[in-house]
Amino acid sequence: MRIFYLVQAHTNPQQLNRMINIMNEKQTVFLIHIDAKSNIELFKKCCQYPNVHFIDNRINCIWGDFSQVQATLNLIYELEHFDVQPEDRIELKSGQDYPLKKSIEVSEFYKENVSVEFIEILLAQESFPRPYLNFKGYKINRSDKRGDYVIFKKHNFTGIYKSLLKGCFKFKYLKYFFNEKKLNNSIEFYKGSNWWSLSYKTLKKIIDYYHQDYNNLHPFFKHSFCVDEYFFQTLLMKIMEQDSSIKIKPTITYVDWFRKGVPLPVTFTLEDSDLLLEMSKQDFLNARKFDAENHSDILDWIDKNILD
Repeated sequence: MRIFYLVQAHTNPQQLNRMINIMNEKQTVFLIHIDAKSNIELFKKCCQYPNVHFIDNRINCIWGDFSQVQATLNLIYELEHFDVQPEDRIELKSGQDYPLKKSIEVSEFYKENVSVEFIEILLAQESFPRPYLNFKGYKINRSDKRGDYVIFKKHNFTGIYKSLLKGCFKFKYLKYFFNEKKLNNSIEFYKGSNWWSLSYKTLKKIIDYYHQDYNNLHPFFKHSFCVDEYFFQTLLMKIMEQDSSIKIKPTITYVDWFRKGVPLPVTFTLEDSDLLLEMSKQDFLNARKFDAENHSDILDWIDKNILD
């Protein structure tokens, strides 16, 4: 069984290289998408391995936008150039991840869980009622800067007001006040972390389902807020209605979204060493996120105390 790491990165080339160097084994392949806003040559220069491939079909990734999903899809499509087997493992990662287990432990973990899919899945409307309402609206980008968007909802004036205040109102946006974005009523929406680990056979089922109903699914998701946290979860759960062979467990990437008083998700520092040690003793293979430019000491600590 091989492990294909699909990596989305936009910053810190040396940090990406450090992560790859730690995780690199003969059975691993890295497919990497570099945000179109970033200089890919800086990444290519420092990440020179025969099993590391930078994809050409790059997207200008915008936070909370379908472009994040499209970048992931472009990585998945690149798998067609490899002899991927149904049981091979496909893991979606960020360039700001770092492993919490040795590469040999990762291999053994996947061998022991060959028939398990690792992805966080929660019923969106019950678990995240307010974000769910935003997700159901029409997300219109004003620019590619984080947070520079307006969400329009049926019979809700908030989007109209905000677009006027931001100076981006267009009369065509009035249609969003009278129309609700809809999908097949049989589809329930699920939400979770956008970092997952799936077998290729299950991932292919998701992609096939998306293509089969592309004319309905794509227009809906294209203008949805934080769609990267809904897309794969929703389609997988729809498939599982007819396919009882798929077994899921929670995500294997540890992310802290709940700490108060700091930007989220938490950027781990040396002060989090005890926490990360505890997470490494559980079924977390990675943690996110790290900033090697400003906090390389936590990566040094992980190397010495967890990965050595």
